[in-house]
Amino acid sequence: MKQPVILVSPGAILDAGCGTGENALFLANQGYEVTGIDTAGAAIRKAKEKSRERRVPAVFLEWDALQISGLGKRFDTVIDCGLFHVFSDEERPLYLYVEGLSLVLVPGGTFRMLCFSGMESGDWGPRRVTQNEIHEAFSDGVFAIAITLLAQVFQLELPHPVLTNGRADNHRSPYSL
Repeated sequence: MKQPVILVSPGAILDAGCGTGENALFLANQGYEVTGIDTAGAAIRKAKEKSRERRVPAVFLEWDALQISGLGKRFDTVIDCGLFHVFSDEERPLYLYVEGLSLVLVPGGTFRMLCFSGMESGDWGPRRVTQNEIHEAFSDGVFAIAITLLAQVFQLELPHPVLTNGRADNHRSPYSL
């Protein structure tokens, strides 16, 4: 039997770009102290509503991730599931985000990022992020970088065919093991 992969450190967690709070609520339900931030007020209102309905304690704040250092709190883990890749090349003031992360993470803290890979085929959906871009953004010496393809953590089985150039190729992710 495979051992579960531990993706977060014990302690306080920040979900940067939390949207409607699903990841934050999942972690809070596991007993973690979780704060979720997002600039979308409607998403934060929905996250708070879900928290109340499910009776899962989590803090949700309408907050700009580029001003993350202004939270006035430190976290053991920061997760980013779909925020990093929305910063376009032209408007990407990554140094604000990356610098902010270094200020809100406790020494030895963990930053976990899930983004669309430059290895993903097609040109639909969010912009892809290459490993080189990640290394460049986090190369200030504060972060130790370890990039793991999702397929190395999970075997992805998709319930519907993968579409490539408008054709259904198969029922497995191109990154399945």
